[in-house]
Amino acid sequence: MAGTSFDANEGKLSLVNTAPWPAGGNHGGPAHCAVAPLSRPGETSYVVAANYGLGQTAVFPADAAGKLSPSHQMLQYDDGSHAHCVAFSPDGRLVTRILAFGRRCYNHLLSPRLLAGSFL
Repeated sequence: MAGTSFDANEGKLSLVNTAPWPAGGNHGGPAHCAVAPLSRPGETSYVVAANYGLGQTAVFPADAAGKLSPSHQMLQYDDGSHAHCVAFSPDGRLVTRILAFGRRCYNHLLSPRLLAGSFL
C-alpha cells in the first residue's frame, strides 16, 4: 500500500511512504481502497483496502500527511470469496465490504482498537 499526498496548488501527487500488506503477500495488490471521512484533529484516520486475489480486507492507520502505518487488522474469509470493493459510511464508523459479483455484503464496525465483523 502506498501513502500519497496531493498538492492542489501544483497539481502534483507525491509518494509519502509504503506499508506492507499483511501476511500472505499482495497477489496483485488491492482492487479497491477507501479513505475514512475526515476525523477530528489528533485522531487517527484509516485507509481500508480490498485485495481481490487473496480475499482479504486490511485496515491501515493513516496520519494527516498521508503516511500509512502497517495494517493492524485484516479480515480473511476462507470460503473462496474475493473482496472487490470497500466503502465507509458517511460518519466513518462502518465499513462495507462487497464481494465479487455482489454475492455478499458485510458491514464492519470500525473502532481504534478493533474491527469487529458482523453479517448484515
